[in-house]
Amino acid sequence: MAFPEYNEVIDVVKEVTAGSFEIKINDELIYSKSQTMAFPEYNEVIDVVKEVTAGQPPRKITKQQPIDCIIM
Repeated sequence: MAFPEYNEVIDVVKEVTAGSFEIKINDELIYSKSQTMAFPEYNEVIDVVKEVTAGQPPRKITKQQPIDCIIM
């Protein structure tokens, strides 16, 4: 894992089905790969987890990994 000090991210990341990837915090969907067709930007996931741990409400993740797939 790139950020072993943030193992709590494992508790909020859930692989739903093949090709699908969603992140929920307190049962609130904050990111869905099926909606964006890309994985989230990992540092923003960690930032959101830190914010929630500090007592803030969950917020949607808006940044994503670059999409390297080209359909011709």
